[in-house]
Amino acid sequence: MNGKDLHSIGIKENSQLVYEFAENLNKPVIGGSDTHHQLQYGCIFNELEKDCNTVNDLKDIILKGSYTIRISEKLHEKVQSATEQKAIEKKMMEAIINK
Repeated sequence: MNGKDLHSIGIKENSQLVYEFAENLNKPVIGGSDTHHQLQYGCIFNELEKDCNTVNDLKDIILKGSYTIRISEKLHEKVQSATEQKAIEKKMMEAIINK
């Protein structure tokens, strides 16, 4: 489940689409923020029910469903702020390049 899509499509709508798609593929759903900017960190994350030290541990946790997807109450604020900041940074970089 993608944080930016949850913001742009809507939490309920996007969740329904993602879970239906995963069910059709017989795959689990995990959260991912699609973070391209530090302001967006933590908009969605997976809370594991036990310690995870290896890739195999993580795979086992995901396949057993031993985790909870957490969506930040500030999801929309985080994604919007990151989007706005990225636009400002892009303009600044373009100004430097075009000097």
